[in-house]
Amino acid sequence: MLFIQASSFPSECCPLEIELSFPATFLLRNLNFLESCSNFTPMAFDPAPYRHSITFPVRFSDLDAMGHVNNASYLTYFEEGRAAWFRECVGMAVGSIDFPVIVARIAIDYLAPVSYGETVDVYHRCARIGTKSLTIEGALTVGETAAAQYECTVVYFDYDSQSTRPVPPADSKKIRKFEPALN
Repeated sequence: MLFIQASSFPSECCPLEIELSFPATFLLRNLNFLESCSNFTPMAFDPAPYRHSITFPVRFSDLDAMGHVNNASYLTYFEEGRAAWFRECVGMAVGSIDFPVIVARIAIDYLAPVSYGETVDVYHRCARIGTKSLTIEGALTVGETAAAQYECTVVYFDYDSQSTRPVPPADSKKIRKFEPALN
């Protein structure tokens, strides 16, 4: 709700209460914030080290009350991209009951806001193959601008024994073939 002092009305009529739609309310409430962002210099992104990418449209449901993509939506973009990386690189059927990998850690650095109507590209690569885990790195871009970067540790897991297990040699071989920088 926005209250406007209407000096042209008699004093008993003020303040005048006006209901504004979400975009107008957002702009009025955040004008100072938006002006302070005018000096923002976006980071350029180099996709060369990444062998995998996937593109997503920004949906209205991805937005938060401030009118830009909510931080949790970034996580969803990275999750979808990571699943696509596993399918392409290792041939894993993500979503099947026997998917042998669980997330142990995720860290995201938010670098620039993303808005409704934009298209994001999500890049993934494997940065490390451990004994029982993989370190996956990713970036989310709008055009040539980096909007976020992330690092995720996934652990191979045996659901029957409820314990971690070694990275299968066949998966390690496929990953090294797909990601030559690891060799």
